[in-house]
Amino acid sequence: MKTFLPFAATLAALVLGFQPCPAQPPGAPTSPPIPRAPANPPIQAEPKAADIPGLPTRVFRVPADFLSKGGTPARDPFASGLPAKPDAQSVLKSLGISFAAPGSTATYSPDTSRLVVRNTQEQLDLVESVMEATFGSATNPVQEGQVHLELFSMLPLTARKTLIARPKEAELYAFLESTAAKQDGTVQLEQYSMLVVRSGQKSKVWAITEVPYATESSLPQIPQHLSLPVAATGTATPSGDAAFAPWPRTGITPQSIELRTTGLTFEVELTFTKDGRIVDLNLAPETSRRIGTVKWGLLEEVHRPVFETRRISAQVSNFTGQPILVGTFSPPVNTGVPGGNTVDRTWLLFVTVKKPE
Repeated sequence: MKTFLPFAATLAALVLGFQPCPAQPPGAPTSPPIPRAPANPPIQAEPKAADIPGLPTRVFRVPADFLSKGGTPARDPFASGLPAKPDAQSVLKSLGISFAAPGSTATYSPDTSRLVVRNTQEQLDLVESVMEATFGSATNPVQEGQVHLELFSMLPLTARKTLIARPKEAELYAFLESTAAKQDGTVQLEQYSMLVVRSGQKSKVWAITEVPYATESSLPQIPQHLSLPVAATGTATPSGDAAFAPWPRTGITPQSIELRTTGLTFEVELTFTKDGRIVDLNLAPETSRRIGTVKWGLLEEVHRPVFETRRISAQVSNFTGQPILVGTFSPPVNTGVPGGNTVDRTWLLFVTVKKPE
């Protein structure tokens, strides 16, 4: 006879498992229910780079041999083909930079020698320290600004009312920009210039024409030896008088010539704060043009050019990306000089510093 004790024990355990629990006496402590895990627990999807809040980005200027400074990715000795070329991320990893944060990247452009790193703030600070120690001061974060100079003009009374009605520079600039686009003559954009300037350095734009003019001239001189020869032909007149040669005469001779530049020159020096949000400007725009000539001398035989010059030398501070009103840059009017301005318009000088994209 065969026995099936294991099967019987298993069957008894299953039957007992479905039996109701015996009643407990009143006041007896109850045991907490045993939590049961769900049959199909939900799978937690890994966050995508697009779902991660934006990581800060910093740009560094690095030498042209940047990729050769870091470690080359390990190569399988049994693999075929050429070894893999190092990229910006592998170079930084070999220098101790972590790219564990989702969405962190590093790209290097050999054409511009710029390294763009997107990572956490802690790792960006570490990159700055490592790059400074490895490559020197040339790897400091690029601090450049696009300096936009704009000159708007309007009638003096209109300018006064506009400045009073819009004391905020952002609102004033938006009004001038939108009104100038209508091209109805109320507001005109007279001049626009743009210059890229490195922080801590001075740059200058020249848009000029060189005008030569005499600064010293020799006046006509009285002849020291006077002779009046008779003309070779036609010496007799109907009245019987003789015809003589023209009176000897010397003209004005220029002795010294100079070149005067006319047009626009725009010189600017800027300094960014460490975070790049505020910029300090030292600028000196200047315009010059030739408006006419004046006669000078006893017989008004000397002609001198007349130039009109406007210049501003100012120091201002402002947030990057926001226009700032530096001052008025109006030309002189009704000076009585031939060719001078007769229409009175107020010119407003705006400067905006933008960070390159």
